[in-house]
This record gives sequence, C-alpha cells and structure tokens, in this order.
Amino acid sequence: MIASSEEKERGRANFAKIFSKKKIMKDIASPHIKMHILTKLPIVSYPRRFSLQLATTQEPEKKYLHSPRDSFHRAIYPTLLVAQIFGVFPVLGISASNCSHLRFQWFSFRAIYSAFFICFCIFMACSEMYRIHRSDAVDPNYTNAKSLAGLVFYMVNSCATIIFFYIATRWKKLMMHWEKNESVFQRRPYCTGVGMSLRKKITIAGSIVFLAGFVEHCLAKSQSFYSWDYESRYCNNSYHGTLHYYANRDFYAALVLVLPFYHPILGILFYLGSFMMTFTWTFIDFFIIVISLGISERFRQFNDYLNEMYKSGSPQIGTQQFWKTARFHFGLICEILENVDRTISVVVIISCLSNLYHICLQVLNVATKLPYTINYVYYWASLTFLILRTAAVFLFAAEVNEQAVKPLELLRRLPNSMWNVDVERLADQIRCETIALSGMRFYFLTRRLLFGMMGTIITYEIVLMQFGQQKANEYKINCY
Repeated sequence: MIASSEEKERGRANFAKIFSKKKIMKDIASPHIKMHILTKLPIVSYPRRFSLQLATTQEPEKKYLHSPRDSFHRAIYPTLLVAQIFGVFPVLGISASNCSHLRFQWFSFRAIYSAFFICFCIFMACSEMYRIHRSDAVDPNYTNAKSLAGLVFYMVNSCATIIFFYIATRWKKLMMHWEKNESVFQRRPYCTGVGMSLRKKITIAGSIVFLAGFVEHCLAKSQSFYSWDYESRYCNNSYHGTLHYYANRDFYAALVLVLPFYHPILGILFYLGSFMMTFTWTFIDFFIIVISLGISERFRQFNDYLNEMYKSGSPQIGTQQFWKTARFHFGLICEILENVDRTISVVVIISCLSNLYHICLQVLNVATKLPYTINYVYYWASLTFLILRTAAVFLFAAEVNEQAVKPLELLRRLPNSMWNVDVERLADQIRCETIALSGMRFYFLTRRLLFGMMGTIITYEIVLMQFGQQKANEYKINCY
C-alpha cells in the first residue's frame, strides 16, 4: 500500500516532534521510551551528539565515602611511607592507585637501606650479649630482669625488622588478594557515606601512637643524660667531649667493648639508630592496629548493611538469594583475615611477649627507690604508655572478633518464615569458627584474652611492689 503525500507529511511532523531536543531528554529518562519508540518508528539511530548531550545532562553520582580511594592499600600508604623513612618495610609502589604497581626489588635503595638497619640491630644485640657475658664472668649474680632489658630490646628489634623485611617480599600478593576481596565493599549497597574514612582513622591513630612514643623516647634519653651528668660531676670525671661521654655510656657494649675506635660521626649514627629502633618497637604494635582497623571496617560495613535492610523491612531480606550473597560477602572478609593471619601471626607473638616483658620491667623499676625525680617521671610515663599501647593493640584486634560475631544478633531476630539454608550456614560459620587475629593459632586476640592478660599484669605488679619495698636499697654512685 502506497502512502499519500499528506500521510508522509504527517509522519515527518510526528518524527520531528518525537525527536525534538526537549522531548528526547524527557523520553530517554522514561523506562517505556524504548517500547514507545519502537512502536512508532521501528528503525531509530542516535547521532553521536545526542549521546554526548545525554551523558552531560545526567546527575553526577554521589561521591561515596568507601570508594576505591578508601581501599586499605591507599589508606595504609602514609604509614608505610613513614616506616620506610626509618628503614622498615622496603616495598616499592606504595603510593600507586592500586596494588598492581607494588613490587619488591632486592637491590633497590629501600631494600639496601633496610638491610643495613637489620645488620645494625643484630650488631647491637650481639654487642649487648657480649657485655652481659663479660659481666657474668666478674659477678655471677649480675644477670637479672633489669640487666637483660637492653638485650631484649635489641633482640625484639632484630626479629621485627627481619620479619617486616620478609612480609615486604610477600606484600604485593597479600594486597592483591585483599584488594580483590574488598572491592565489593567499595560500591553499593555497602557504601553509605557516613562516618570517618579508613585512611583518616589510621592517620589519627598513628599520630597519637607515634607522638606518645616520641615523648617516651625523649624522656628516656633525658633521664639517662641527667643521671650521667650528675655522676660525672660527683666523681669529677674528665672526658674529651659531651657527645663522646654520653655515647660511651649509652652504647658501652658497642663503642667501648667491641669497636676499637670512636668518632663523633659514630656517636651521631648510633643515636640515630637508637631512635629508629624505638620507632620500630612502636611500629610493631601499630602495624597490628592498622591491620585490625582495615579488617574490622569491612565487617562493620557488612553489619550496617544487614541492619539497614532489616530495619527498613526490605522484601529482599526474606529471599534465599539475599542470604546466599550475604554469606558469600562475609566469606570474602574471612578470607582476608585468614590470609593476613598466616602472614603476620609472628608479629602478634613478638608484640605480646615484648609488651608483657617491658610492662613487668617498668613495674619493677617504679617499685624500686630511684635517685632523681626525672627517673620517677620517666618510668611512670613509660609504664602508662606501655599499658595504654598494649590495651590499644588488644582492643583494636578484638574489634575484629566483635564485628565478626555481630550478625548473630540479627540472625536470632529473624522470624521462622525467613529462615533458610544459607541463613543457617552463616550462623553456623560465625558460631563454630573463632574469627579473630591470632598468634600462630596458639591464642586469639579477643577481649577475654585482654582482661586475662591485664589481670596477670596487675597481680604481678602487686607482688613486685611488695618485693621492691622489702629489697629497696639506697642508691649509690660507684666512681671508678
């Protein structure tokens, strides 16, 4: 059938009306525009300029808080950068936008710099061991908890630097798995835009921990310098230079017993190395805090989403597919935790043993009669810092377990009509597994372990204070 000229004109007018600029912007947004167009005009072609205009007229997507920029790889970048300044964690590509740029090179400057620092820590530990051996030969009763403090400090740093160097060689593989599993939590429906970003949390925690560690280190050196200065004036000791005298007293094992010569540059380098070891000692605990923050944040996002769906009464929460997907996402976080725990469990053991020993040592020091006021200030400040730092490690690590078991509270509130196989499997996984960081699976970092450890320390503190009161002697300066 051949259309008349009047019908053709009417068709052209309808076509122009449908595809006017204002009409196309309105109809494209409608969910029925495709059917509308296909029924009127079966063959439609969109010019390129229409596509560009449509793209520019769409509302910009809301910038969500948990975006790829808030991934754990991006959040931990400032921490690793500071650590590399102090010779720890020689990984390249930490500032990149994703983990694919991470790499470890044996002959890079960072790796060589870290290797030199490891050698320095081992040298200090061996020198201190040699000093204790010589002192034992003169006085068989010399070795005690106080005399071993330097050796324990150097041994902890030696082990920690070696372990962090080893973790650096495996960091890319660890972060690639982490980034892959956490990607689902950086987009809808887990992105809420509420609260503080992961990177900001890590930055604030790091600022507090390292500032407190710096103050503690300054107090330690100040009380040592004051004691040695008073001793030199009391005994009328003569020495070639202030730096020479302090360095020989502070690093007696290395600069006097081992090295056959002294130079002012050596004294400066040894004090710089001492400061780097103090940072490493603090970084052991903060590394566990950072890892705990990254994992617990994903568990928290998972819990917030489930609670939001339950409170809103969404019909999806009653379907088996919803819980199958939720169980899969929960398993992704558990895989991150399991993979990380295999890598850093040795760090957890070193942290717990080091903190327990140093807390007990500082309790013994404050229970002993001290010669100067600055000694009391330092030992009490150091004890307070150690207790708070240890508590922070346990609390942040225990938060992983706390967030992991929270879904059980919601699962218990579900009505019988919503209960299905996937809900039961998720509940069994949470109940039967201990989802937490561990020390090589010997123990798990939970709140129960924290209070058990704190109770042991308090008991030991009372015993040591009573022992210190019975054995307290007047402080004597021995002039040689």
